Amino acid sequence: MSALDVRFALRSGGGGGALAIIDLQGQRSTSLDNLLKAICGVDIEPGELRLRDLCGVDQAIVARITPNWAQLMCHDGPAVRAGVRDALLSAGAQQASAPNDPRARFPEAQTLLEACMLDALSRAASPLAVDLLLAQPAHWASHPDFDPTSPDAQSRARILNRLIEPPLIVAVGAPNVGKSSLLNALAGRSVALAAAQAGTTRDHVGAILDLGGLVVRWVDTPGCSDVSAPTTDPILAHAQEVASVVIASADLVLHCCDAKQGVRPPVKSAAPVLQIATRCDLAAPTPAGFVLETAAGATPQQGLPSLVQAVQDALVPAAIRKQVVPWAFHPALPTPEKRKAGPV
Repeated sequence: MSALDVRFALRSGGGGGALAIIDLQGQRSTSLDNLLKAICGVDIEPGELRLRDLCGVDQAIVARITPNWAQLMCHDGPAVRAGVRDALLSAGAQQASAPNDPRARFPEAQTLLEACMLDALSRAASPLAVDLLLAQPAHWASHPDFDPTSPDAQSRARILNRLIEPPLIVAVGAPNVGKSSLLNALAGRSVALAAAQAGTTRDHVGAILDLGGLVVRWVDTPGCSDVSAPTTDPILAHAQEVASVVIASADLVLHCCDAKQGVRPPVKSAAPVLQIATRCDLAAPTPAGFVLETAAGATPQQGLPSLVQAVQDALVPAAIRKQVVPWAFHPALPTPEKRKAGPV
C-alpha cells in the first residue's frame, strides 16, 4: 500500500478550541482510499462522515468530501495532534509545507488576484461560490483601496468562505425524534440508519449535502436528550461526548424535537441554533415555539425547502452574497500597498 501522493495539513486548530481540522489531499482517489482504510479501519466513500478511532490516538469525525479530499476532525490538543500526525506519516502520507504562491499553480493567471481566484475556484465546494468568485476581479477593480486584512473584510470573509469550505451543521436531539430520517430525506438516499428503535445512530454520523447550492458537512449526532446531564450509561455517555465535541465547533446547530413533545430545553452553543419540529405530520397542530417544521413517514419532503432556505439564511445570507464589494476569499490576496506599488 502506498499513500505517498496524499498530503496533509492542519487547517484549523492549535488555539485551544474543541476541534482541530486536518485536510487530506490525494492526487489519486485510490491513494486516499488506502490511507483512510489504514488509519480508520474501514472504507469511507465520498460524501460520507463517520466517527472512527484513529489508530488508537483519538475518536475523530472523518469526512470524505470528494474522492480526492477528506478532513479529520479530532480533539484539539497538542498530544492528539502529534499522535494523528505520526499516524498519518506512518501510513505513508506526507505533511504539506507552507502554502505556495498560487501563481505557481496557475501560471496562466495574469495577476495574483486572478491566480487566487483560480485557486479558490479549484477548491470551492459550493456551486453558489462560482459566480461570486468569477465576479471578484471586477469588484476589486472598482474598489482600489479595498484592504482584505481589515476587520470588516475579514468578518464578511468568515461568512462567504463557507462557500469554499463546507460549514459544519450539527443535528442534535433525543433518540428517535427523526434526525436520521431528516438527513436521509435531504440527501435523497439512505445515508444514516433510521428505525423505530431509539438510539440506532451510533457510528455513521452524517454526510456531505448540497442544500440548494450550499454544500455542508452534516453531522447526525447519536440521540441524547441533554448533552450535559450526568449519566452512568456508557452508551449515553459516548453519545453525549460526540454531541458536545461537534456542537463546540458547529457553524449551525439544528435542535430537532418531536412535534408531539413540544419545544425542549435549549441547546447551549456559541453557534446559531434553529429549533426544528420533526414528525410534524404525526402531530396536529404543531406546538408553538418552533422555527421550522419537517415531516416523516409518507411525506418526508414536507418542510425541506423551508429548512434549506433557513440554513442558507443562517450561514450565507443572500444580502451578503449580493453585495457588490470585494471578498477576501484567499490568504494570498494583495493588499492596497502592493496593488499601488505596481501590477501583482
